Amino acid sequence: MEVFVVVIVVAAIGGVVWGIVRASTRRDMLRELAASLGGEATSNTAAGQLDGVRVRLEFATRGSGSSSESWTYVDGVLPSGYPLVLHLEEHGWFDAGKIARGEMIDVVVGDLPFDQKFRIEGAPADVVQRLLTPPTRAYLLAQRRVELTTTPGNLRMAVRGWLEQPADARAALALVAGLASGLRAASLALDAEVPMTTGAGGAYRAGPDDAPLRAAREARAEEVARVEATRTARLARQRFIVIAIAVAIAAVLATMIAAR
Repeated sequence: MEVFVVVIVVAAIGGVVWGIVRASTRRDMLRELAASLGGEATSNTAAGQLDGVRVRLEFATRGSGSSSESWTYVDGVLPSGYPLVLHLEEHGWFDAGKIARGEMIDVVVGDLPFDQKFRIEGAPADVVQRLLTPPTRAYLLAQRRVELTTTPGNLRMAVRGWLEQPADARAALALVAGLASGLRAASLALDAEVPMTTGAGGAYRAGPDDAPLRAAREARAEEVARVEATRTARLARQRFIVIAIAVAIAAVLATMIAAR
């Protein structure tokens, strides 16, 4: 019995020491990472500039207690003036039905393993397809679990687990910086593909008419708004269903208790 107690105590002390060492190593890595980015670090974050993009890496935890999970968030600031919405996650069981009913958008990139694994609620679709290059798709497929999400002015990649190895952290930051900087390039490349027409320029000359270009840009902005509206409506319906089920269960339980 005494030996068992000693073993438990030693194991507990070892766990505490290991946790302290790991936290110290993680802080050192973040400081070095921030220094290479010309930025700043905290106990759980490193931020700075990479290839002209403001980036940030954070070690976070989702959930609590026994259900808690470690995640790494990598953020990159998106250039203004180029509309984009992107929500990339692994496919769920009921996605096919939602897509068929028009409740969910799923951009297909033409890479079968990638398209089978991930749902891409994104717009403009042609911009998203250009951003998700073969190297980017290979990186995302290699992760145990990964998500890409945009909020106004920001792109976030969430990777399950803490990317505590410097090479892994740098690779994640490089991918997000590449996506953020690639938004402008992809949008301008699509602009260049718009056929220009010649408009009236007076009695003796005619100049280029930018109406087709303006129409193409407006169409991309409208596509973004449409995808966001579709997603917002679906999530609202899901919340309503969850609340309705909870209320129904509560009512049944209350009836059962009152009947006793």
